[in-house]
Amino acid sequence: MGQSSTACPLGPECVERLARIEVTCEAQSEKLDNLCTRLLGNGGDGLVVDVDRLKQTSKRHTKWLGVFVPAVLATFGAVVVWWVTSTPVGP
Repeated sequence: MGQSSTACPLGPECVERLARIEVTCEAQSEKLDNLCTRLLGNGGDGLVVDVDRLKQTSKRHTKWLGVFVPAVLATFGAVVVWWVTSTPVGP
């Protein structure tokens, strides 16, 4: 009857172990909160938004590269054709 309501029936080792588990859980919770803040942002841009923007930029660069490279090749081909046809043959 003299036991308090917080006493563990398994002994003081049980209470100590539960206290360590509680500290560990709190530390893990803080780490998870930190990761969520970094991923999603806390009022600012998080990593998810940054990666999405990088993907969009990459798509734009790929599109312009697909336009630029053929234009350069066509210009080079036209210069070669002009040079070959405008060069006199013979002495």
